Amino acid sequence: MDHKKLSLCSCREFPTSYVKKRTAWCRRGLRFRAGIEGCISVLRRRFGLDRCRDHDEAGLGRWVGWGLVTANLLISAQTVAGRSARSISRTA
Repeated sequence: MDHKKLSLCSCREFPTSYVKKRTAWCRRGLRFRAGIEGCISVLRRRFGLDRCRDHDEAGLGRWVGWGLVTANLLISAQTVAGRSARSISRTA
């Protein structure tokens, strides 16, 4: 077996897919995708969205919708609690 054929790249140019991944818009897209996947993972673990207990497509929509409402309410409550705690500590 010829070991020269096993080398990754014998030329000095990068493949076009690598050059494309180095562009700013592609990197922003990759970061956005990683962020969205992280949010979906948190929703699935924290709010039980990994298993839908309602049946059919309408039930699934309800289940996910209420999970998102719950997540948004929790984030809002944490934000308000943090703001009120800071304002109390400033006045004291």
